[in-house]
Amino acid sequence: MDYREALRTLQAARLPSQLWFEGQERYLTDDFIDKIKDHLKLSGDDFNLLSVEGKTVNRESLFDFVLSPPLFSDQKLLIVSQPDEMTLSDEEWRMLAGADESLIICYIGHDIPKNKIPKPIRNTITKVSMGRINRSDMQKWISKQFRLRGKRISLDQITRIIDRSRYFESKSSTDLLFLIQEIEKLAATEEEIITAERIDRLLGRPMEENIFLLLDHIIDKDTHRTFMTLQEYIASGANLYPILPMLTRNYYQLHMLKKLQAVGFPYNALAERLGIRYDFILRRLIASANRLTLARIQQDLNTCLEYEKISKSESVQVRDHLENLLLALMQ
Repeated sequence: MDYREALRTLQAARLPSQLWFEGQERYLTDDFIDKIKDHLKLSGDDFNLLSVEGKTVNRESLFDFVLSPPLFSDQKLLIVSQPDEMTLSDEEWRMLAGADESLIICYIGHDIPKNKIPKPIRNTITKVSMGRINRSDMQKWISKQFRLRGKRISLDQITRIIDRSRYFESKSSTDLLFLIQEIEKLAATEEEIITAERIDRLLGRPMEENIFLLLDHIIDKDTHRTFMTLQEYIASGANLYPILPMLTRNYYQLHMLKKLQAVGFPYNALAERLGIRYDFILRRLIASANRLTLARIQQDLNTCLEYEKISKSESVQVRDHLENLLLALMQ
């Protein structure tokens, strides 16, 4: 079952007694276990609560807890991290599998292969899949997190945080644990309203985003915005050296993209052909390519290659050299 189904069974007092949590979102597992604790009215030092780690578990303490009845309660909770690393005998695993239903056991099984699940418990556990959430749920979740922290945020700025996190891009490693850290960072300041400026200031922009902003401003021939973007990048303390090769790569990809579009190359195969990992990069490249002719892309690519060749063969001031390139691209 998934998070929602597990929550419904908990609220209906029908939760299975042995749960194996898996999936990409460890945050949802932590959140759900907190809800079990609330449901059972358990606190951190409660006699009816025990948390153990597979590597360091004390077997005597573990089975004293498993075999004893709940104190002044109908149920108790055992949380097992790293269950694949518990060195228990088959008989001891069978004792866990056959534990009384007054004991709820939560196995934290994230990143544990199926064949590593101990055999004696495979038929007694109920798997709870904590997968990635959809965009609508993400928007509601972010809004709630800021509200709980006494902050207000608009849908536009929620979208800004989501897009910047790359949570919904293919192959993204961003998870809710990362996002909650970003939310806490944004909520830690005195201002009540979360603004675009605060998001940009505290979360920063990924390197790719800065390159695409530069490219957009170059295409617009907007000198002021081009150099403002460069100045913000410098002020963040980031390294200037990657900008020139990344611009060159972008123009090379634009050149390839324009040619592929001309022959009707299928959209769903473009990313692989261009060597692009994230969907947002492909979308930005297509938007840029649609504003330029092939001749202009070729001209700008040649300019980038020329400046890159100079930077490799001569001693140049990186910032001055880069600023001269940006001016040349806006001619």
